Amino acid sequence: MAVAVPCHAATGAPLSVTISIAALAAGVLVALGLAAFSRRRSRSYLLVTLALAALLAQEVVGGLALTGALDDGTHHLVEHALDVVLAGLVLAAVLFARRRQERRGNMSQTRTRLRDHIEANPGVHFNELVRTLDLAPGQVQYHVRRLLRSDAVVSESLYGRTHYFSPAFDEWERGVLALFRRETARDVLGHLLEHGSARPAEVADAVGIARSTLEWHLDHLTEQDVVRKRRDGNRVVLELRRPEATRELLAEVSPSLPGRFVDRFTRLVDSLLEEAD
Repeated sequence: MAVAVPCHAATGAPLSVTISIAALAAGVLVALGLAAFSRRRSRSYLLVTLALAALLAQEVVGGLALTGALDDGTHHLVEHALDVVLAGLVLAAVLFARRRQERRGNMSQTRTRLRDHIEANPGVHFNELVRTLDLAPGQVQYHVRRLLRSDAVVSESLYGRTHYFSPAFDEWERGVLALFRRETARDVLGHLLEHGSARPAEVADAVGIARSTLEWHLDHLTEQDVVRKRRDGNRVVLELRRPEATRELLAEVSPSLPGRFVDRFTRLVDSLLEEAD
């Protein structure tokens, strides 16, 4: 009576040793995959680890077939099914990794846009970044936070607004530029740059604001060491503390005349919308 011989039994010990070594190597790879996944916690690493586990399962199936625990038909069916699973997992891992890289690329582009805009517009504040770059507030907040952590930009919070700058500007320059971003303070500085010194009443008339409004802005300008009040007899005279340094600094960032019209028009529209609400 003929005795059934298990598949691959004729090859003897060499095949058994080969399968054992392959299973051991696959087991080490699975362990490495699990360790990597525990660190990264990404879907791509999970898929790679599962693909390695499928590779280990193939070796286990081969060992079972060698011992006769699986017949030839089941062995080949399971082995080919594992081939399909392994290929699918590897393909999925590559696709997820590519999508993640694309998202990182998009985030990197957004962060670069923000950094470049801040460098070109020192003292720009948060709402200006949202409006000018047409980005969602949460998006701007996320990327600006990352830029601050990497020291690519610095921030200065003054009088209810947070302004952003290149690290190239010192504390005094940041104060000047932050105030220069505010239209009334900018007009006051422009008048003092043009006339050298002036009485508060003259500045208020020239800028077209009430004396109380001027005093509110002067409090900020004097606090930031940009303007000082000097007594000339019984009169108070306003003048710049560092006129040349202020002139050189503002010459680099002064808005154009069309830019001022746009600024005022935007403020007008905003006020109308607030009234409509």
